[in-house]
Amino acid sequence: ILNAVILLLQLMLMPVHILQGILKQTSLQSILTWVLTHSSHFSNVGEGCWAQFINFTVNSKLLQGSAYGNASSTSAGHYLCELAESWAYANEKYIYKKMPYVRLSDTETEFAGFNNWMKPSATAIYSILTAGVLTRGEIYQCLTPDVKSINDLKNKLYATYPDKKARIERYFK
Repeated sequence: ILNAVILLLQLMLMPVHILQGILKQTSLQSILTWVLTHSSHFSNVGEGCWAQFINFTVNSKLLQGSAYGNASSTSAGHYLCELAESWAYANEKYIYKKMPYVRLSDTETEFAGFNNWMKPSATAIYSILTAGVLTRGEIYQCLTPDVKSINDLKNKLYATYPDKKARIERYFK
């Protein structure tokens, strides 16, 4: 029973623990940008995706010690997590880059501390934005309920913006 109580407390306190880790590494403004990006994404895709994402992150934290899991997972939650986190981090860094009063270090623009298995996807989205290939609004329009992975996003971007396919492909290696 004691182990069950401890596990329950860990689950209930996980958001606080994650937030503490984030606060040590970043600013409140950064957290708000990241959270609002997630909120807008999930308001676009619906409750089902949100539940799947939460289930994946909680199980990953319990089983692997990391809310983001690792590259070896092949679950639908894994792919949704990669999509959601890559969009959130890329969007956050892009917004920061556009703020004249915020100075990001080179490590911050390189997604320092970001989970390595998701880094290429976050970097691809960020690069598409900074290169002016697509706007945040154009990418956001493609974050629909049927888009549940980075691969789905790529395919939707190619289909929605066929005239920009070659430029988009350059960043998704």
